[in-house]
Amino acid sequence: MMTQERFLAGAGMVVGIVAVVMFVSSLTLWRDSPRELYEAAKRYEQQADKTHASELYQQVVANYPGSHFARYSNDRLRYLCK
Repeated sequence: MMTQERFLAGAGMVVGIVAVVMFVSSLTLWRDSPRELYEAAKRYEQQADKTHASELYQQVVANYPGSHFARYSNDRLRYLCK
């Protein structure tokens, strides 16, 4: 039997995942922005999805090497590789 607390905790997790998916889907509008890619990567990292976070951080570094978001992304990649 599912308790109300377990139900609400599960619902909260689903809402968090849906929010990340919606945010990343919206990136098609701003895909040329290193900030948007970096923010999406941070959200993946917060959801413990290191694979997708690393992919987006790598895109920032590759596509915007002179930006401060590339420096931040390199820092995050080094942290994730520990």
